[in-house]
Amino acid sequence: MRLWSKILLATAAVLLVCLGVTGILAGVLIRRAFDRFAVAQENVNAQRIALALADYYEVNGSWAGVERLLTGRRAGMMGQGMMGPGMASGMRLLLMGADHRVLLDTQGELTGQEASTALWAAGLPIVVRGAEVGRLASGSALAEAKSRTTLESTFLRNISWVLVVAGIAGAAAAAVVATVLALQITAPARDLTNAARRVAAGDLAHRVVVRSGDELGQVGTAFNEMAAALDRQEGLRRQLVADVAHELRTPLAVMRVEIESLQDGLAEPTPEKLASLGEEVALLGRLVEDLRLLSLIDAGQLSLQLQPVEPAAAARKALQQAAATAEPKGVGLEEAVPAGLPAVRADPDRLQQVLSNLLHNALRHTPAGGTVRLSAQGEGTHLHFQVTDTGEGIAPADLPHVFDRFYRADSSRARSSGGTGLGLSIVRGLVEAMGGRIWAESAAGAGTTVHFTLPGA
Repeated sequence: MRLWSKILLATAAVLLVCLGVTGILAGVLIRRAFDRFAVAQENVNAQRIALALADYYEVNGSWAGVERLLTGRRAGMMGQGMMGPGMASGMRLLLMGADHRVLLDTQGELTGQEASTALWAAGLPIVVRGAEVGRLASGSALAEAKSRTTLESTFLRNISWVLVVAGIAGAAAAAVVATVLALQITAPARDLTNAARRVAAGDLAHRVVVRSGDELGQVGTAFNEMAAALDRQEGLRRQLVADVAHELRTPLAVMRVEIESLQDGLAEPTPEKLASLGEEVALLGRLVEDLRLLSLIDAGQLSLQLQPVEPAAAARKALQQAAATAEPKGVGLEEAVPAGLPAVRADPDRLQQVLSNLLHNALRHTPAGGTVRLSAQGEGTHLHFQVTDTGEGIAPADLPHVFDRFYRADSSRARSSGGTGLGLSIVRGLVEAMGGRIWAESAAGAGTTVHFTLPGA
């Protein structure tokens, strides 16, 4: 069953239940209100009749012949030709004498019987010259429910029909409204379904039109964001394949030329030639290893041995390894990592790899006479590391991309120095895998500072 059908049926079911309950309650309340009104009207009539009966008793001195007054045409003081107020009007009247005996029941059921205490108490006193000569009770005093007249029954029946017709009309109107609303609600769902099928078929540029800000609109926005992310990832994948092919092509081309020259006898297998081939093989090995490491990071399968690590000791070891590169270039190394800093929670080998990559990257872009500085300080529950160089800096347009794979801002960042173009990408992946974050600050011609934080142990 489609969603709009379910919504329509659910709305119709709720509406029918509400209309049914409302109709039943309305009918009961109307009947009760009508009964109260009829009883009140009956009591008013009974009071008027009680006054007339008092006049009758005062004139006649007894109740003899009173049945003509209650059941036939009235004469004398009641007015010639006026209908009696008893049977002709549909009321049931019971006249009780002073001895509590029912003198007259207009329906003939209780005439001559002894009136009960409750019936006597419910009757209206008939007082003549200060003495109570009897009581008059209406049918409502005898029983809680009285027989309705034909007019009353017709009125209530008409009210019931009005309620039924109103319920049917309301149900029809609600069905129309529910259908329109259901179609409007499910339209975005249908658009999402079609869009999902197109994206699954490879059309990553397709987007849904978001027409509202409700939950379905938010789903549409989330779908568009997902499709955009997939599109970006697909673009990165294609770029990665192209970059890897480019990085592999250069050393392979160099190796092919040198090997062919050796095979053709154009060059001798001197130690220099063999060393050059070894460097190209080593470069290919580093590139393959870097790609393998990045794939493990992306898949979340990188094995880490997290444990407390002393920052000062890790910094000294990384600087000692970088000294072999800094001295021939004439670049100074500085350390500002206090010995009393708290330990960080990290993988010792991966932390060394992060620091070494950042130091060698800084040395690669720092000219002779410059300095590279490694510093650290505590920040709350984390430790904050900085690697600062005095190199050429990074332009603002290139700064957001320094951690992208194979990204190089200009020719000065070429692979001539032996880099694979994946060092900063690996650093970012390792830092984030250990629970930290990394970012860079730089200005063209003013050097670069790479910051990263790690949680304390």
